Amino acid sequence: MYGKLNDKVNDSYGFIYALTQFIAPLVSSQLYEAYGMRVKFDITAIAFFVVSILLCLFNCGPSFISENRKFVEEFAKYQT
Repeated sequence: MYGKLNDKVNDSYGFIYALTQFIAPLVSSQLYEAYGMRVKFDITAIAFFVVSILLCLFNCGPSFISENRKFVEEFAKYQT
């Protein structure tokens, strides 16, 4: 069961990575032609910032700091 899931996740990661390697230059060149170099970099930076916030929220969860605090407190009980 876990082997099939691992294969599917690995395949989807590889597919998404290859797809972005194909699409990114096309989108970037269109942005460069439409807006110029400086605005293209601004748009790219904003997109990276938005994606990083989304990854932080959906990968870690909105309460990862409080969960870490609880984990550290529980771990400290077992240290002594």
